[in-house]
Amino acid sequence: SNYYAYDDGSPENGYGILSRNAKIAYQFEAKKEGALEAIQIYFNPTKIQYTDGIYFYLTVWNDIAGKPGDTLYQEIGTKIHYADSLDGYYEYKLTHEIIVSGNFYIGLQQTTDDMLNIGFDVNRNAKDKLFYNIDGTWKNTQFTGALMMRPVFGEPDPPQALKNKSKQVTVKPVPSRNTIYLGVDGKLIESGSQIFIYNQYGQLLINNTQTTYSLDISHLFPGIYIVKVQSIDGNIATGRFIVVH
Repeated sequence: SNYYAYDDGSPENGYGILSRNAKIAYQFEAKKEGALEAIQIYFNPTKIQYTDGIYFYLTVWNDIAGKPGDTLYQEIGTKIHYADSLDGYYEYKLTHEIIVSGNFYIGLQQTTDDMLNIGFDVNRNAKDKLFYNIDGTWKNTQFTGALMMRPVFGEPDPPQALKNKSKQVTVKPVPSRNTIYLGVDGKLIESGSQIFIYNQYGQLLINNTQTTYSLDISHLFPGIYIVKVQSIDGNIATGRFIVVH
């Protein structure tokens, strides 16, 4: 159909890593150039479910020498969702499509030490496609099975649309203290834009609609933050800034 899969849709086990900042990457090969537009993940429903507060970074990497390489996409503030149906997948839509060809990797970076418990199909073997990273080095899993995670494809956007979506947020001053001034590609943000501020663990801290290009951040603790601006026509721009006091 419109997705790739190694699993048969039925989990016999669960997979996860008890380590903050651990990364999980799953290798797929696009037989032809395609537009990756979503990632499906099956999280095992258990007695203790993470319905609030467990976030991760949804991530896509390219391939370098048969292992995950450069980050092509990372969505912060992503939270565990459980499907409504038995053995169902939750589909995470990417904010913009990623054009891939050949080997690529989908997966996530954890922000807590919790076991995320992704469905694991032990009746299929994609062991050589599943990688983890807890110390800066990518390694193959030791467990035989197939992770229940799938890339979903769509029709590519026109080139101009892709260009419009790959914008950068500029934040001044650097570093920042009480107030930041936001721009996109060197221009002030337009009135009505939606502003999202996340901490380094992907937790959403600010979500509001701007009527000015300045934003009060006096309540934020010192550290690194990510800002995402969505214009009224749907274009996405992202950036980072540092808060000091």
